[in-house]
Amino acid sequence: MAGDEELRQAFRELATKVTEAKQRIAQGEVKKQSALRNEKSSRLAASQLKELGDRPTYHGVGRMFILTSSTAEIERHIKEADDFKQSAVAVDKQREFLEKSVEESERNLREMVSQKRSSDS
Repeated sequence: MAGDEELRQAFRELATKVTEAKQRIAQGEVKKQSALRNEKSSRLAASQLKELGDRPTYHGVGRMFILTSSTAEIERHIKEADDFKQSAVAVDKQREFLEKSVEESERNLREMVSQKRSSDS
């Protein structure tokens, strides 16, 4: 009977782990979509600034604007786009890690069940 309790506990832990992993994956997908949208916006802004040529531009900071060169603004937008791209890649890596973790837990539980069956026989 102690083995049955161990299995029940393992099933509960697996169910909890799967639920938490699914929630974190869903949150990661929302974060990834937001990052990709922001990346696209930054790249679009950089391309539009390139079309304007070398004119003075204003960068909004809070409730004020700072006068900067268009090349500095283009570089800033490109850097922002790269940062957003990296955060989307990080979310993908986290998703892979979570999926592997859940798969490994399922594998361990299957082994525990098969050992229980072989010991009962």
